[in-house]
Amino acid sequence: MRALLGFCVLTTCLAAQLTAAESAVENVKVQASSDLRVAILDMSRPGPDRAAVHKAFAASLGQSMSKQCGGPVGVKVTEVDAMRLSFDLASGAYDAAFVIGETVPAALRKGNFEIIRSVSEVGSPARVFNMVVPTEDPSLQKMIVSSLGEALANPKFQEAVSRSVAIRVNADSLKKAAKESVADTTR
Repeated sequence: MRALLGFCVLTTCLAAQLTAAESAVENVKVQASSDLRVAILDMSRPGPDRAAVHKAFAASLGQSMSKQCGGPVGVKVTEVDAMRLSFDLASGAYDAAFVIGETVPAALRKGNFEIIRSVSEVGSPARVFNMVVPTEDPSLQKMIVSSLGEALANPKFQEAVSRSVAIRVNADSLKKAAKESVADTTR
């Protein structure tokens, strides 16, 4: 009798746990997104020109990937710092990283990442761009590599780059330099 009572209590407890687990499964919702998450590492001075370059890159990469995939692909960009970029990229927080500038952090050069380097032909001095993609997903890597050239050649992106590297002349410094007979406008 005692064994039968123990068996009934055990069965009741297991049934209650199973019911709780089933209701927990019903409350879990999984959502997928076609958005590409790109971290941007940009060491240039913050400002509207820098933000315009980032926005233009996201739009042109999204347009290029949408054309290649045959459906809409959004690109969400997030500015990051160099210290966490390698960890976040390796952990899957981002699908790729776009590094603006010649220097790619050492952690990204040592890890399992493919680095695609590109130099802008617009503006003086020329800008260097590096796209960093984890090597663990060859299909994503192939899609990004094939879309990157078109994205960087996009006229809106090129215009944003040319505006961000344009030489800015300070009128007051120019007048002062003319009085001093010194051609230095960097003051």
